[in-house]
Amino acid sequence: MEKFEWQMDLVSRYFNIMPLSEAVNRLRSSQLPSRALSITFDDGYRDNLTNALPILKKYSVPATVFVSTGYLDGNTMWNDKIIESIRLHSADTIDLTSIGLSMYKVDTDKSRKNTTQEIILSLKHLPQSERENKADYIASLTKASYARLMISRDELIELNNNGVEIGAHTVSHPILSKLEKDTPLSEIANGKEMLEEILKQDITLFAYPNGRYLNDFNDDHVKMVRDCGYSAAFTTEMGVGSNKSDIFQLPRFRAWDTTEEKFLARMMLMYLKER
Repeated sequence: MEKFEWQMDLVSRYFNIMPLSEAVNRLRSSQLPSRALSITFDDGYRDNLTNALPILKKYSVPATVFVSTGYLDGNTMWNDKIIESIRLHSADTIDLTSIGLSMYKVDTDKSRKNTTQEIILSLKHLPQSERENKADYIASLTKASYARLMISRDELIELNNNGVEIGAHTVSHPILSKLEKDTPLSEIANGKEMLEEILKQDITLFAYPNGRYLNDFNDDHVKMVRDCGYSAAFTTEMGVGSNKSDIFQLPRFRAWDTTEEKFLARMMLMYLKER
């Protein structure tokens, strides 16, 4: 939280921060101010409410949360099942050879981190049902329970009522390019419809799960997003949106730097690259 607070302090002083929907509208009309910035969170984690919201309010910073609706009210994303299962595993090793993986060491913080990253990378682009089944198997090996990570419907309403904009992020956070037949359309459309039912308002913004063009989504999915009535969509391709950008493939970027100087320098460099 300390890192997030100094980040919000910095951006509130050096950038023109605006709600994402406003930024999209002003981008369309070529009326974005210099150093325009919007802040987004993906997936719908509960800490967006408990940790981020107080800091956002302290610095009067608007933000948007893209929610995968299938994880509301106590469900857990597949990758978090793996992260928490490895973190809480009581033995020094975990044997996953029966699901086509390996025997892993989990006896130190470093080995747990490395194992978690390797497993998630191995499963990420599997067919959705296979990925979920393997994540459930890994979770079954750990007896300890873990805290609720995702936001509930009531908490989502609270977040929205506190000025945080809500966007759609599919239902189950699949890799769209790995889905068959009509499943991508139902994921894209049903996530929107569910959020609109909960919040009683239009949902116009969408973020592609995982978000890399061709690896995770393609032109067919872009068309589906447009046809479902969204006004803009966002990738995880590194970049800054400009009047040259496709409004349904707007880039974003993450500043991972751990010092204020490097963080601010990276932010400014990303803007300069687009000039």
